[in-house]
Amino acid sequence: MPRILLLDDSALVLNATREALEPAGHQLTCVSEPAAFFTALDGEKPDLALVDVSMPTLEGDAVVWIARAHQLHGCRIVLYSAKTEAELAALVRSSGADGFICKTGDDDKLRQEVAKFLARTPKAASSSSPG
Repeated sequence: MPRILLLDDSALVLNATREALEPAGHQLTCVSEPAAFFTALDGEKPDLALVDVSMPTLEGDAVVWIARAHQLHGCRIVLYSAKTEAELAALVRSSGADGFICKTGDDDKLRQEVAKFLARTPKAASSSSPG
């Protein structure tokens, strides 16, 4: 059963994502604060981490950069946001994320995107600073 760690400050998104992915056989750990994300990332060793970009305490691209810089668990870390694909692509390049998934109300599309990332091998950690 693939383990997924989800960081999002919205309880609605946390619940909707859980409802979309758990019936497909994924085990989700949901957190709403970056500090809890770092602890869960290193402690739970998920297969994939989804990180919201727009959060009040710390932007998602910075969360990814910190996780990579501190060499926390090396799973695939993917930005998960409603921002445009162009914005997300730029954030992926600057943060060291493995890619992005656009938030959608289409559960099948979300499951397909998650499956694509779970099938990939993690890339090496990057030490470039977030832009």
